[in-house]
Amino acid sequence: MEETEKTVHPDFKIMRMILNQCLMNRSKQGLFTLLLKTFLEILLCLVTLVPAVSLIESGKPILTTFLIGTLLLFFIASVVNNMLDYGLAVVFARLVEKSFVTMGFLFNGFRDKTGRVFRASVFLTALDVLIYVLVGVGVYFLFPEIELSLSNKQTAKILLLSFSVVSIIGLIVHFIFSFSWIILYRDEKCGALKAFGKSISCIFRHFFHYLGFYFYSGGRDLVSFILISFVLFFIPSDANGILSLLALVLSFAQMVEQFKCLVRMNFATPIYFYSISGVIQIHKSDYVPPQETIDSSSTDGTASS
Repeated sequence: MEETEKTVHPDFKIMRMILNQCLMNRSKQGLFTLLLKTFLEILLCLVTLVPAVSLIESGKPILTTFLIGTLLLFFIASVVNNMLDYGLAVVFARLVEKSFVTMGFLFNGFRDKTGRVFRASVFLTALDVLIYVLVGVGVYFLFPEIELSLSNKQTAKILLLSFSVVSIIGLIVHFIFSFSWIILYRDEKCGALKAFGKSISCIFRHFFHYLGFYFYSGGRDLVSFILISFVLFFIPSDANGILSLLALVLSFAQMVEQFKCLVRMNFATPIYFYSISGVIQIHKSDYVPPQETIDSSSTDGTASS
């Protein structure tokens, strides 16, 4: 993976052209895989978090054994989710490469006999746990009188704020390591920690350029999602009548725009990485003027698998 050492930013217009081709011909397969992963994420969340939340709401004392068991279950679920993230990255990478791919590739992390994906997933989960612990310790020292009861409005606000802080930090960490899965997929000899190191090197070298392309790839769907979320924020949760119906319609529209936006952004990561690593080769003959019709069988770039 010596190509990742390049410091020149890839051409924005060329990447946009490749993104449009991927969305035109291969977005449905990416969408269905993303929906499957989302369903599995919800299932993991229900299994791990619902029992703990129910116990907190009941006001009953939390046993140490139950707490340890819940944390252990959460750790395992997080590792599984990270391994699914690897599979999702492989699916979108192969879609960009125009290689054979099915929804079954989502589970490629569990088929990795080298254990690299598992070790990388454990490492990321350990980082997530460390973030939770640090934020939790901070909350304990700032609010020593806090009660573990969601019925208490002050406690609910503090927990919501804590969750928001954890989510933002987690997003930053996962963004910095976003190339790791593709590096592990492309380079079979690369270890988990080395892949993280290469990802950090690439990200920091192209941070703002990659960040710009990542959000640009969201397109109008990202703008629509933000606007709908903004409107929903001002609709009361206990609204009735027309407002309640409006909230229902907007919530559905928000979900649709969210998935459309996520598909576009998931394409952005392999496109950008392949552009800086030299995997995608662009030829002048592949350029088509905007006013001409683009044949679906034509290619804007080729990626060697």
